[in-house]
Amino acid sequence: MDTNKTAVMNIIPSCESPGESGASAVRVESRDEGATLSVASGISDGTHASAASHGREMSGSSCETKQKEPLCIIVLGMAGSGKTSFVKRLDSHLNIRKPHYVINLDPAVDSVPYMSYIDIRDTVNYKEVMKQYGLGPNGGIVTSLNLFSTMFDDVLKLIAKREKEVDYIIFDTPGQIEVFNWSASGSIIAEALAATYPTIIIYVLDTVRSTNPQTFMSNMLYACSILYKYKLPFIIAMNKIDIVDCKYAENWLQDYDEFYDALSSESTYAANLTRSLSLALEEFYSTIKACGVSAFTGEGMDAFMRLADEAAIEFEDYRADCETLKRKKKLENEKRQKNILGKIDRDLQEEGLCSVRKAIREDTDIFLSHASESEEEREELDEDDTEEKKELESFQSFLTSHKTKMENQRKKFANSTNQ
Repeated sequence: MDTNKTAVMNIIPSCESPGESGASAVRVESRDEGATLSVASGISDGTHASAASHGREMSGSSCETKQKEPLCIIVLGMAGSGKTSFVKRLDSHLNIRKPHYVINLDPAVDSVPYMSYIDIRDTVNYKEVMKQYGLGPNGGIVTSLNLFSTMFDDVLKLIAKREKEVDYIIFDTPGQIEVFNWSASGSIIAEALAATYPTIIIYVLDTVRSTNPQTFMSNMLYACSILYKYKLPFIIAMNKIDIVDCKYAENWLQDYDEFYDALSSESTYAANLTRSLSLALEEFYSTIKACGVSAFTGEGMDAFMRLADEAAIEFEDYRADCETLKRKKKLENEKRQKNILGKIDRDLQEEGLCSVRKAIREDTDIFLSHASESEEEREELDEDDTEEKKELESFQSFLTSHKTKMENQRKKFANSTNQ
């Protein structure tokens, strides 16, 4: 694929309501021949759509009168934590309760166990990306998500068309959490959503694999880094409580002594570091929202939804802080630009234009000249450069010697002709 080639996107709505059955609700097609193929999105059959319609009837308000913004739920989690299974359970839980959409952002998954409104696999061919760019599996996922993020404005437009009809929009992210959390595309998607709609982050914790205190601490550090990066309302969903009860994890979050006792039998450097980190994360533990859930049985989903609704209210504080930071940053940029322009004006008044241009040229090798300047003025500026001056003198010396040589040859030829 030509990396400089830009896909031409066409948005073709297929139906006006998620309650209508059909093969596709919206299709966005690309005319680029290569990895970026087409954006197809929609409800695949009438079952999910009718459930969404039933949820709207239960909510007691129609899409025409509803003014509430949909809550965007970004689900993150380590590979094997049950993240996609959690999204499936959340989708099933909301089917008969609240109208919602699910958006798949994992380009490498073979199939998803839920009906997706928008699917990245209809936009980017993951295997084609690997083939044409010569990438491995992880590089292919990163590049595919980057390609998709360049079209995320189109996704927001599709969401905007249905924003009054749904209460929740759930985003299922790639299994490799690093792809979304540390790549530029993850930040682009999360920030674009947060700038438009209430947005929260869900971190799915595997309770089976986190019974070891050090593994639990690794998960908490990762969760803390995600919270610090995105600065959005955050919920830890402790998954697989049908296998291992999450009571131990809740106790470790609330009681340092109990966590300390779990490490009492170890005296290694890693254990000592884990104890210290637990103290350092005390503030994080005291404010974090967490609950146990089971993606298999559905246990704990009601408690999770209550936390999600609380986080949506909390988002308004985040939105206010975000707007304050944006205004502050804008004022700082304007102040910095004003200071730079003021300094340039003072330099011009004190030293004149020629000295300023000379200083700029010495520091940056940039040649500045006015359109009305004569060739003589430009030559004077050139002669200020020592190297150029030496080259000019050498060239003039060459011309003089060549001229003398030619004159001698003419005289010699004239003398030989006269004889």
